[in-house]
Amino acid sequence: MSPSATSVPLAQSSTPTNYGSFDTRSQRFLQPGANGAFEDPEIVKRHLVQPSDAMSDDSGRRRASDSGKGKQPDVASGGLDDEEFSSLRLQGGDITRPIYKWAEEATNKVKRSQSFSDPRPEPETEVLDINTIKVPGGFRRNFLRRAARSPSADPDYDDYGESGRRGTQQVGTVFTSSFLEFLSIYGHFAGEELEEDDEDLKPGEYFGSSDEYEYESVEGSEDEREPMEDSTLLTPSRRRRRKVRGGSGKASPTSAALVLLKSFVGTGVLFLPRAYLNGGMVFSNLVLLFVAALSYYCFVLLVTSRLKIDGSFGDIGGILYGNWLRKTILFSIVISQIGFVAAYIVFTSENLQAFILAVSDCKTVIEIRWLILMQMIIFLPFSLFRDINKLSFTAFIADVFIVVGLAYLFYYDILTLDTYGLGDITLFNKRDWTLFIGTAIFTFEGIGLIIPIQESMADPRKFPKVLFIVMIIITTLFTVMGAVSYAAYGSKTETVVLLNLPQDSKMVNTVQFLYSIAIMLSTPLQIFPAIRIMENGLFTRSGKYNPYIKWQKNVFRFATVAVCAIIAWGGADDLDKFVALVGNFACIPLVYIYPPMLHYKAVAKTRFWKISDICLCIFGFIAMAYTTSLTVMSWASGSTEPPLPGYCDSKKLPVLQILYPVFEGVPCLFLDKMNAPDRFELFLLSDGEKKITEEPFSGMSNCSDFTLKKEDHTLGNLLSEHLKQHPHVLMAGYKIAHPNVPELFIRVQTDGAIAPKEALIEVCKQLVAAYGQLGREFTREYELRRMVAAGEQNNGHPNGQ
Repeated sequence: MSPSATSVPLAQSSTPTNYGSFDTRSQRFLQPGANGAFEDPEIVKRHLVQPSDAMSDDSGRRRASDSGKGKQPDVASGGLDDEEFSSLRLQGGDITRPIYKWAEEATNKVKRSQSFSDPRPEPETEVLDINTIKVPGGFRRNFLRRAARSPSADPDYDDYGESGRRGTQQVGTVFTSSFLEFLSIYGHFAGEELEEDDEDLKPGEYFGSSDEYEYESVEGSEDEREPMEDSTLLTPSRRRRRKVRGGSGKASPTSAALVLLKSFVGTGVLFLPRAYLNGGMVFSNLVLLFVAALSYYCFVLLVTSRLKIDGSFGDIGGILYGNWLRKTILFSIVISQIGFVAAYIVFTSENLQAFILAVSDCKTVIEIRWLILMQMIIFLPFSLFRDINKLSFTAFIADVFIVVGLAYLFYYDILTLDTYGLGDITLFNKRDWTLFIGTAIFTFEGIGLIIPIQESMADPRKFPKVLFIVMIIITTLFTVMGAVSYAAYGSKTETVVLLNLPQDSKMVNTVQFLYSIAIMLSTPLQIFPAIRIMENGLFTRSGKYNPYIKWQKNVFRFATVAVCAIIAWGGADDLDKFVALVGNFACIPLVYIYPPMLHYKAVAKTRFWKISDICLCIFGFIAMAYTTSLTVMSWASGSTEPPLPGYCDSKKLPVLQILYPVFEGVPCLFLDKMNAPDRFELFLLSDGEKKITEEPFSGMSNCSDFTLKKEDHTLGNLLSEHLKQHPHVLMAGYKIAHPNVPELFIRVQTDGAIAPKEALIEVCKQLVAAYGQLGREFTREYELRRMVAAGEQNNGHPNGQ
């Protein structure tokens, strides 16, 4: 209703109401007993042209025209500089003049009455109170407000300005007593909205107060038709409606199963073969089955709790235990996601490094830290995405590459077993078994997707059955891949099993590169939840219309990616220990502590269920504390195992080289890697012949025979005696084939904790250090004796000659 169309002053509307106000602060402007409509001058003035807006376009031209005409000041300008701005000079100023005048008078009136404030309490419901019904027309107006909730000229639009043709009762139009009351109540005009949001607005849209929105539209509605001559010029804006909790609710069990399979199968399956080496074949199989069964049980506990209490993982904890548990759950999710991202970065770096070495024939070596930096630069722009759906295109490509990589890996494992037989495996590794537990939990971590996938199903009650089938499939997959790969490569199993494939094969290089790209494309999806959770806790305002806040968020996102890269760089040397630490510290609470806590308070009614939930929580706390502490101690103590030789190392195997005295009779033993033999040994080696070779001895487990192209009893006795003193060596001995044949044979058997080759390398390193120290002491002694001899010589020759 236009102000000019009313015959009474705007400030004296006869229908007081506070219905539907979006700004509760405006209640302070209403005095007790006020008989006017709920018209807030602060809200109305937001829609009026301000001096800065009017001056931005043609301030110079207006100043010239005003000085020539000498107009009188405009009393309705709201206390503005009359020589600079007047509402009468605006287009249609004579029509809107009463609004500007009312805004100025209402503001001055409030200033004068601020000495006493007794605001009327807000009604409990969005209906008129009894005082507003008593006035003439109040009862009818109350009925209209109850029947219609949206100020739309189109009766087919509901309270969100969207089409309301859903087969339900048509909603009428709300009538406000004045245009000013319209602005005060609904807070938007011509598609304007004062709330901020990070998403992009489409033409004719404004945002509501929710974080999640969806659109509802009806085919053939006016806003979807092409504008014609009979189309409305000014139509109500479409407002995004808050999504109903529970997702789309249209997914079938098959679709949910496929999504679960894709979410569980990632990098964890490639860490399992090395984890089997850490745990042993029998122990690893048993623990993996136990972890799978217990994880499924905890998943079901969470799903059951979700059916009782509507909300997300953290929301359920907040409802049952308070905000502290909600923050704790979110903290664990953030830590686990950051750990996943760091592990993904290291995984990709190691694979890309091996790929570059292979395709360049070992001529180009890029260090891990530079590959981590390269990935960080790539992930920085991905971190700026505000909508996770925009990253979904990377997930499909990654899934295809992962399937190709796993298929080829399984094929080559079977081929290796068929060609070379069973590798040197152990049944139980008493030193590093805790590392397997963390890696197994890391592999089965997917609890963050349980609730979203359940919500997406048309019948959420079928989810436990779907989850049971998926857990059987992935448990079989993980067990087969881990056990078969470990059986094929034994103690030579790399942290990332793809590195055990023959690097001189073009197919292997292709699979390695595709799998690396797949994991790199999956990394932005892993870091997105962590960024959003931390942003929601740190930033209370959106930066859509505030560049300063938006760039604060952008800098925070960049910093998060940088932190993930730094963590990846720190854990790059011991990736298996880093993955185990993430699984033990971050994933155990999410799977084995929080779900039984929620189930205990939300669902458990009988004594049996309560005791089982308590026992599971205690088990989770003990397992987390024990395995995390052992993993940290194992990491802090450092690794005594040298890295396994890679593709380039196979072309230049570790060579045990003896250099005879540079100083008088002092040998210096050291381990080196070289392509060609030393000149001193050219007569001992044929072209391309290796200085040292290893041949596994089939008569005993964990036993190998080493052949050194050097006929030397002293060297053989030295190495065998030091090998016998090694804590993991059970037997060591040597022999010389023939005095005329320059070959030395050394047989070494270990307890399975380390490979025989690793024990030999460690002993060689100890001898290198010992002879290096001996060389330095000999040099000092030699210099000291020479100085003494020089002094005695000087004493014998007084002239110093």
